[in-house]
Amino acid sequence: MADTPSSMQLFLEKLGLQGPGVDIRNFAVMETLRITVNIYPMVFVFQQDEKLLMEMNAAFAELFEMSYSPGILDIKKAFESNPGILSLLLGTLSEKKEYISHFHYFERIDRLVYMLIDAQMIKKDELHIGTVFIFREISNLIQLETDLLRIDRLSTIGKMAAGIAHEIRNPMTSIRGFLQMLSRDLIGNNWGKQKAYTDLALQEIDRVNELLNQLLLLAKPVEFVLKDVDINEMVKDVGKLHESDAIIHQIHVKYRLASVPRVKMDENMFKQVLTNLIRNAIEAMEDSGELKLSTHYEADKDKVVVEVADTGPGIPSYLNDRIFDAFFTTKEHGTGLGLAICQRIVHEFGGHIRMTSKGYGTTFAILLPPSAWE
Repeated sequence: MADTPSSMQLFLEKLGLQGPGVDIRNFAVMETLRITVNIYPMVFVFQQDEKLLMEMNAAFAELFEMSYSPGILDIKKAFESNPGILSLLLGTLSEKKEYISHFHYFERIDRLVYMLIDAQMIKKDELHIGTVFIFREISNLIQLETDLLRIDRLSTIGKMAAGIAHEIRNPMTSIRGFLQMLSRDLIGNNWGKQKAYTDLALQEIDRVNELLNQLLLLAKPVEFVLKDVDINEMVKDVGKLHESDAIIHQIHVKYRLASVPRVKMDENMFKQVLTNLIRNAIEAMEDSGELKLSTHYEADKDKVVVEVADTGPGIPSYLNDRIFDAFFTTKEHGTGLGLAICQRIVHEFGGHIRMTSKGYGTTFAILLPPSAWE
């Protein structure tokens, strides 16, 4: 007596995935399903004996920073620390809803996670037995969009700066020249108090000129002198220049330099980037802490990474998307141009800067393409 074909066999045959001559296609489809189940974060939520349960895959556990072991879990216990996603899953299950590309985000310890969620009901004999949720993280796309908007804003600011900087600089040069002449005359007439006023005015003019120089650095193309650089030597050189300042503020400087490829860059411009990040780190820690300067190679991204890490109070997550914006600053006397200029310079080298802050301490990582191994 011949075996009666199962409903799954009949289903596969209707799809053309089972039968004579389709073993390879059947294998390919099953492999595709296996890969999909392993790659995309998925969770199956269902109710059993009046209990709300879930079963997840390893990718889901990794996304939500949960320990993974195959089996069924109590969903409320599993998501005690993430009430937002718990509410979404349970609401979808109870209302028997389905949707595609529902946008959601949540805050992990290290970063904000943006994702699209698909919800599909599983039915048996028209009875709803549970819902499968598939998660697609889009944090990189959100970051790309943010970077493009920032570049567009910098371009607009650059055009404005290029148009007005020279107009401001010309009268400033004349004013500075007249003040210098007046200062000499005051010295000759023993007018010390008035001389102090002119010196203060000259300092303020120099500060305005420095601001104009920073604006022009954002506005106009910079001529870089590119050459292969030993990044570890550069980190050590720049770090030593700031060790005395760190000691004054009771900050310990630690180096962790790994073997990394050489990088093609403009040394002077990159020193400016490192100097800015190190100064920011020292200011953030005020009068105690640890400044860590490190390098390593991320093989999966083919990037040389230079990290400047502090043990300061950290940067609130709601400011993460703004810290590289021109004119945005949390400092009382800051211009808000330092990090924007650093990002622009690193972009010119084919890299980018990323920031992570876990509520305590901040790390700025400079990612650069390697030129070649020594």
